[in-house]
Amino acid sequence: MIAIFNGMFSKVLAKAKKTAVDLERHLTVFGFFLIIAYPTFYFINSLFASPNGYESLSLRLIIGFLGLSLVMRNKWPTTLQSFLPLVLYVTLIISLPFFFFFMLFHNPDSNIWQINALVGLVLLSLFVKWKESLFLSILGCFLAWLAFSFTVPNPALPSNFWQLVIVYVSPLVYITLFFNKNEHIQEEKLASMKMLGGAIAHEMRTPLSAISMIGSALKNSVDELFEASDNNQPVKPDPYLLSVPESIHATTKSAFTIIDMILMNLKDVSDLEAKDVLSVADCVKDAIKNYPLAEPEQALIHFDLANNFEFKGDKTLFKHVIFNLLKNALYYVLAAGKGGIYITLESGPRENRLIFKDTGLGMPASMVPYVFDRFYSKTQHGTGIGLAFCKSAMQRFKGNITCKAIEGEHTTFILSFPVIDKTPSNPR
Repeated sequence: MIAIFNGMFSKVLAKAKKTAVDLERHLTVFGFFLIIAYPTFYFINSLFASPNGYESLSLRLIIGFLGLSLVMRNKWPTTLQSFLPLVLYVTLIISLPFFFFFMLFHNPDSNIWQINALVGLVLLSLFVKWKESLFLSILGCFLAWLAFSFTVPNPALPSNFWQLVIVYVSPLVYITLFFNKNEHIQEEKLASMKMLGGAIAHEMRTPLSAISMIGSALKNSVDELFEASDNNQPVKPDPYLLSVPESIHATTKSAFTIIDMILMNLKDVSDLEAKDVLSVADCVKDAIKNYPLAEPEQALIHFDLANNFEFKGDKTLFKHVIFNLLKNALYYVLAAGKGGIYITLESGPRENRLIFKDTGLGMPASMVPYVFDRFYSKTQHGTGIGLAFCKSAMQRFKGNITCKAIEGEHTTFILSFPVIDKTPSNPR
């Protein structure tokens, strides 16, 4: 039994700590609200709103004191800082469900307190998640009933208490659903930011490591040159030194390409106008030429651009479509240790197609329907935005992109483009 209690207490404490962190920026305002509003409304209710109703100045002052403790939390002794989550939970319970239900039990026929009880539950649902809100509401109501039972000789629930509970449920459900949806969106955004941050760090590590290695080698070569010069020895040109500028240029080009790809993938292309008439073969050649390929990677790419066609689009946008497909294909081919990348063109009477195929790892059939979904990724450092970008770009070209794959054999992307109508318009 003790072990069960300890386990439950640990879970509650963990929830309380997370709630304290989430509400940190609101605690001071909430504390001042408790300090000012609760004692003030004692006098408003006693003098104007319900002069004949039950009131409790002592309870309101206790809540005001709890509010003061939240406002002064940064002044607490270090040894007491760890108790902030529990103090916050106690404050939420006493100031919201406990207080309002305690006053409702003492004023069962008061419309004001029936409304106030609902307001207290709504406020609680805005502060914490719905499971915590439900738990704290039930606990606060139960404690309010116990306190009420000790303060009156014959305690009884308000005659319409269960009707009120039913009335309270509806708005609380709506509010919970709305805020849970917003919370889910925020959590999704945070997860996406973490995924994107990890991908950027992973992608940039390679060029930065290369630059670091070039710098170390350059330092060693320069040191040798100075040493030879100091000893009046003939200085021989180091072939490595001669290749450093080209190496740095290639590495920085790779880094800039990665940055451009990430920025382009995050860009909203829905407003871009795709009106330029472009040669698909020229665009593919240009993309491959500008993509930072190592020599072994260049040998993996095979293309047959004989069936060239034109399409209406944007050259930069299409270049990044090819970049994304190349990046994915290279990853899967190199991971498989086999295969290659094959790009072919097909012309048709109604649509033209670009076939982009890699014969690397392939893809499970279960993944194919989701590859164009934003943030869907099964690779360790993938972001799930590259193929979603390709889909959006192709739709801007009035075309489409689809995927076919067999695990262990191939992954094929089919880019379809509408045939350009070259019939001259008749002058009026």
